[in-house]
Amino acid sequence: MRRSQGPLVATPVILSLFLGTMGAPTNAGGPDHRLIVLTVEREGVAGMTGLEWTIWADGHWTGEYLRPGKSGVQRERLAEGTLQAQQLRTVSEAIGHADFASLPSCMGEAPPVNAQRHSLEVNGKRVTLLGVSSRGRRDLAKQIKRQYGNGREMGQEVRRFLDLMQAVETAVSGDR
Repeated sequence: MRRSQGPLVATPVILSLFLGTMGAPTNAGGPDHRLIVLTVEREGVAGMTGLEWTIWADGHWTGEYLRPGKSGVQRERLAEGTLQAQQLRTVSEAIGHADFASLPSCMGEAPPVNAQRHSLEVNGKRVTLLGVSSRGRRDLAKQIKRQYGNGREMGQEVRRFLDLMQAVETAVSGDR
C-alpha cells in the first residue's frame, strides 16, 4: 500500500503562506545551484578589476580576484570554504528579508571615470548598485553605508541591498 505524499507537499506551501516571502529562505536558482553571487567591479587605468564571492546552495563558497586577461577576465582563487548550516540559513533568510525579487536591476548612477559596480545575483536576477565606492576586500557594505552617512540619502531599496551584501560578506569572512 502506497502512502499519500499530501502532507509532505502541503507543508512548504502552508509555511510559505504563513511566513510570506519575508522570512522564507530562497531556493537555489539555475543549473549550477548558486545561491548568491556578490561581484565588485572597479574601473581603473589597468582596465576592470574586481572581486567575486559565490555561495552555492550546499554551503560551499569561493572568493576570487578578477582581472583583465588576453582572452577575457582571468580569475584567481583567493579563498574557499563551506558555510555551517546556520550561516547558510542566515544568508538564505537575508535574501528573503531583502525581498530581492522586487529590487530594481540598477540603482544609482555611475561616475564618468573610475566607476565601481557592486552587484548581487540571485536566481538569475542581477541587481547593481552604482555611484558608490569601496576599497580592499573587507567590510565593503559598511564602507558604502558610511558614505550615505555623509549627507547622502539612502533609500529603502539601497538599504535592503547593502544589508544583503553585508550578510554575504559576514558569512564568507569566517571571523565574525
